[in-house]
Amino acid sequence: MYRQHARFKKPPTLIEYRTRWFRPWLIIVGLGLFVGGLVAVGGHHATLLSCSRAGDERGSCHVRRYALVGSLDLDIFADHIATLDVKIRTGSKGGKYANVYLVTTPSSGYGVIDVESGTWGNINPERALDARARIDAFKVGRIQAFETWLTPGFNTLALTIMGLVLLGLGGTILRDQIRQILPIRIVVDHAREVVVLSQHEVPFDEIDDVTVELGRAHYWSSGKNEYIPGHRVVVVRKFGDDIPATKDFRAGDHQVHDGARKALLRALGRDPS
Repeated sequence: MYRQHARFKKPPTLIEYRTRWFRPWLIIVGLGLFVGGLVAVGGHHATLLSCSRAGDERGSCHVRRYALVGSLDLDIFADHIATLDVKIRTGSKGGKYANVYLVTTPSSGYGVIDVESGTWGNINPERALDARARIDAFKVGRIQAFETWLTPGFNTLALTIMGLVLLGLGGTILRDQIRQILPIRIVVDHAREVVVLSQHEVPFDEIDDVTVELGRAHYWSSGKNEYIPGHRVVVVRKFGDDIPATKDFRAGDHQVHDGARKALLRALGRDPS
């Protein structure tokens, strides 16, 4: 019998580098915008008020406030409701809005329930008064069931839209800056004969060349009319689309990327010049 020697397999070659060119103050700006957006969006909510006597002559009401912060989900018997208190307010520009409170009887143990009030509680007065009229009619048995929404008015909607914009802008700026800090990794898997770039794998025999592309870095976090040059390593395929090592262009010294290009070509057994 002859012993078969295990076939030698060359370990993968890891090419990892960083450009280390970013703007720390923009990370602070991005965080501020993102947190401001969360506050604006988190304050938006809407309340569904529904009452019914189906299967129960006593009747009950359900108060459900949908919100990222300060949600409410409450069931209460109709005879535990004293009234729906509607307070009409006047805004800084003379517009009218309503704050709404559900006043319960002492025996209920709930006290006064804040349904919609405060900065984000600018309910349309007509809608709030209609909801109060429906609860009063339900309590005395004139209607057997109803369902109505108490939704904030235009000012709150505008604030929420602005919050979404801030979230998007802050998140984009943070992404731009954090990507500049993250290392760029290229793996040459000699056993499988593929080059791994991000989420792509390129077989050795499909590679025609390796180049360094020039493009715009910090696209979303650069100033007006500011062009920040960036680079990225790209594997040029014989057939099909070229595959970049990173989706975005990284700002910084071109030589760092060119060094990675040469290291990749050497790992493939090709002339890096």
